[in-house]
Amino acid sequence: MKGTALLYIQKKGYKVLEHVDYDTIEEMQEKLGCSHCTGRIMDKEVDFGNVDEIHWVGEQVEWEYGY
Repeated sequence: MKGTALLYIQKKGYKVLEHVDYDTIEEMQEKLGCSHCTGRIMDKEVDFGNVDEIHWVGEQVEWEYGY
């Protein structure tokens, strides 16, 4: 299942990832608070740094309404 992830990165703010597999989010949640929270995005391993929180929405986000 794919969805949208909202990552809160310490001292940097938020990062939005679209069309992310839920399995990837589960793996990243195990690494919360680590200095190198990594995840496989589009077949590449990506280091997002120190991620404090991850929120996942299992449906398409309607960006026109300012979410």
